[in-house]
Amino acid sequence: MSSISATPDTPTIVDDDKWTTGDFALISSDNVRFRIDSYHLQAASVVFRDMITAADGPREIHFTDDAIEGRHAVSAFLHLATAGSLYEAPTPWNVSGTVKLVRFVLKFDCVTALKVLILRTKETLIDNDQTTTLHVFIIGAVLDNEDLCRASLKRNQDYYWIEGEPDTIEATSYLLHGFCFNPQTWSFSAFGLIPLPHLWALNRAWTMTKSNRAKLPDKFCELLKVAKAYKPE
Repeated sequence: MSSISATPDTPTIVDDDKWTTGDFALISSDNVRFRIDSYHLQAASVVFRDMITAADGPREIHFTDDAIEGRHAVSAFLHLATAGSLYEAPTPWNVSGTVKLVRFVLKFDCVTALKVLILRTKETLIDNDQTTTLHVFIIGAVLDNEDLCRASLKRNQDYYWIEGEPDTIEATSYLLHGFCFNPQTWSFSAFGLIPLPHLWALNRAWTMTKSNRAKLPDKFCELLKVAKAYKPE
């Protein structure tokens, strides 16, 4: 990456190595600049279309939300919007990064990109392992997409963790040999990604379907409706 000079009051902007040409620039919250032809952005999002049309000055958008608008999220979005895939090989599946991408796409109302993201996420279930299956569930929960959640739960309720520690207290570790859809075996970091209604519904459904795991998807969806309908007095 190359950079341009900055005054003491302004950050240094670093140019991304891949996204180097185009009539518009997106600058991530951590100050990486991505150049792209504006028609890609206008086709991807009405929000971006309005921002580009209303731009009166430099042809750029400088993001400020460190939670979801960092370099990795912007890069993943541009790849999704232009190539129609989640990540450019050999970038590995990363659930926390994908959650940021989901929230970025939702924030800027990128309708087509969202449809592609859901399709590509479903496709990962074809050649899946226990980690990917749980990750699909997490993405479905963040999107509040019951189809994705159900598809992941139907795929295989008997997967268990083959990596981890039996008595771990690490926040990022799973319990070795614990079933992957049993929330009690998850890492704290996984807990933090899932909306509370989905987390409660799965936790309760896991307990209620102990004798017949085939009922897990339906029971989860039933309990999710209960959680969403709940109104505190």
